[in-house]
Amino acid sequence: MNTFGDTCGFKGDPGASSGEPLPDRSSSTVFRHAAGALYTGAGSRAVHPRARRTRMPMPADTRPLRTLAALAAPLLALLACRGEAPPEPAPSASAGATPSPSPSVAPALAIEGEGLRLFDPATGSARPIPFGTPWDQALAALAVRGAPATGRNEECGAGPLDFARWDDLTLYGQDGAFVGWFADRGAQGRIATAAGVGPGTSRLDLEAAYAVEVFESTLGTEFVAGDLYGLLDSPHPDSPITALWAGTSCNFR
Repeated sequence: MNTFGDTCGFKGDPGASSGEPLPDRSSSTVFRHAAGALYTGAGSRAVHPRARRTRMPMPADTRPLRTLAALAAPLLALLACRGEAPPEPAPSASAGATPSPSPSVAPALAIEGEGLRLFDPATGSARPIPFGTPWDQALAALAVRGAPATGRNEECGAGPLDFARWDDLTLYGQDGAFVGWFADRGAQGRIATAAGVGPGTSRLDLEAAYAVEVFESTLGTEFVAGDLYGLLDSPHPDSPITALWAGTSCNFR
């Protein structure tokens, strides 16, 4: 039968492998019995009918620790012989988890008298798309808005114009360049200038943001605010903007 020493590849007393001194079995071990008789491991023993071995009590609070140490020692020794480390607790699922990337946010679009401007919500940086930008580049910059309806209008007063139309904004191109934009009621609450002016803005708020000239024309109640042009529903202060444009447009007067 294999002994503890056999498991680690050596014979004999397990204490020999560790280099620890073995207890001296030749020395006398003395026990006290109830009648005062003595027992010696090396000599003879006096037999007493009531002889009993008296043990010194062990402190109660250390016994569980000694028991656990005695149970764990063989297991640790066996693992050491096999070149194995004691098992470690498995890491929690969240410890090595790679955080999911935050979803990207589409840039905000602002209209202005010189063209368009894209704002990155994450960094606050702005990217202008001025009039004169190559037509293909202007459309590529707005690809995040989805594919627009495209075509060509041959009957505009400024001459034939290419167009790209979303449900809230129309861009105009001419001779391969971005030349204008137009927004109507469909852009209300969705398209505006950096000052917050867009379709649906009242005349009162328009005049608070820009120096405005309002006049009547064949198109209706028209206004000019710097490089911005548009129509109001009426001349009243609370009248909303119904159309807004800049650059070259395709309005029939």
